[in-house]
Amino acid sequence: MTLEFAWLDRDWLDRAVAWLDQHGSASYALLSRDEVRAFKERFAGASIISRFDAPPVFVYAESGLALYALSAPFSGDTRLLTFDPHELRSVPPVDLTLISFRFR
Repeated sequence: MTLEFAWLDRDWLDRAVAWLDQHGSASYALLSRDEVRAFKERFAGASIISRFDAPPVFVYAESGLALYALSAPFSGDTRLLTFDPHELRSVPPVDLTLISFRFR
């Protein structure tokens, strides 16, 4: 499940992350550099903001997007993810004329 952080009340970050943790869902924030600044400003005073003192879980090299662990501080090494957008492709759709249905 995703949530645009601007939709969350400024006073609810700590409570929202705690509630999700209690219900078995770890919380993360996938943010650009500019969004990190906006996130910290919006939720200033929340204890979760200290999670940004830890390194991100990973960073997409091309875009600068970073994934931050909110449920618990991340203590590992940040992984740098790269991809060549020219290598992205999808599988062609199945020819529906080859599919037949039998009803009994």
